Amino acid sequence: MKLKLENKIVKKIILSGFVFSLFSILYSIVAPLIFEGYPVFPGELGIDFSAIYGPQPLSFSKYNLAMPLYTLFYILTLFFIITRKFSHLEIRALNLTLKISFIIIIITSLSQILAYYWGIFDITKIFYTTVTREFEYSFIGDFLPIPRVQATYYEPSMLAPFVTGVMSFYLHKAINYGKLSNYLFLFISIILIVLSTSTTAYVSALLMFSMVILFNLPMRLRSGNVLISKIKVVKYAIGITLIFLFFLFIIIFTIGLENFLNIVDIYLINKSESMSFTNRTIADMHAIKLFIDTYGLGVGLGSNRPSSLLPYLLSQVGFIGTIMFFLFIYNIIKFSYNTLKNSNYFEYFFLLPSVLISQLVAYPDITNPTLWQFIYIVLIASLISYRGKGIANK
Repeated sequence: MKLKLENKIVKKIILSGFVFSLFSILYSIVAPLIFEGYPVFPGELGIDFSAIYGPQPLSFSKYNLAMPLYTLFYILTLFFIITRKFSHLEIRALNLTLKISFIIIIITSLSQILAYYWGIFDITKIFYTTVTREFEYSFIGDFLPIPRVQATYYEPSMLAPFVTGVMSFYLHKAINYGKLSNYLFLFISIILIVLSTSTTAYVSALLMFSMVILFNLPMRLRSGNVLISKIKVVKYAIGITLIFLFFLFIIIFTIGLENFLNIVDIYLINKSESMSFTNRTIADMHAIKLFIDTYGLGVGLGSNRPSSLLPYLLSQVGFIGTIMFFLFIYNIIKFSYNTLKNSNYFEYFFLLPSVLISQLVAYPDITNPTLWQFIYIVLIASLISYRGKGIANK
């Protein structure tokens, strides 16, 4: 154990994770009793229902136990992962698990479209194991009447963190290493993002695309001078041009450029005019009001569900719990960046920012499995890199 937790930041990750988890458990029991009767948007009713019909009086519920306990389970799993030994050979297994997950997303997404057109069995139902909610399709629109891609998730916006993370992962690999398989998975992820018609996915993908490009600029600062690699500039220019042209080619010969522009117009540019945007804004504003009305303390994890991560945390675990959670995340990002930036595994670093940006846009739950899947993958890659290179504490 001493060897495995030798890095100071790794110790901080474990400590901050356990502190947040224990705080959320204790406070989620106490807060509903203190603020009983306060108007909340219960998670089981859904954001749209609560935004239209109004909030419900707060009372202690099973969710006040379930949500914090889920978080504790995730932290315990994290602790198990950190205390294990990993070798460089296991990076292949790590890459394979991400690839298999993505292949399942591809197969189920394609199956949803084919099942609608041809009436064949939708294999999504094999992977969709949630018994509390029936799997339902939503459609893009009259101009392109096909199901919105959502794979094995509740709804298309919940697919956003995973597919945006995959896009960022393969974008970095395509720019730096080329290879047909990297470009193939990159283009598939972009098409899935387009067909999800999720504003969350669009905004997250644009931000992460920009972030990956920024981190891969063919120039470096050294002693106040800007060093530019001509070879990297050419390689970079060719890579970005190929990505753009191939994306345009796929769009034109699949859904058509006009349909693509209609999708962008409805689900991105004019999204603020939709009922969905209105309801989510109402939910987030109500969460901020709860935060203020409870003097910055919140009503306990599992009591209120707005549309995005920050109002979710502020309205439930308050200012203190929010700081604890983001300190936990900051420690992971700091450790992964320091260990991966000069390694051959830097593409893993982008997974965590991808899911965080998606959740800050419009996916509130800290029990989101994709969030923890990416945390685990990023940490395993970081630990392999750290123990392989012997990086000093930073």
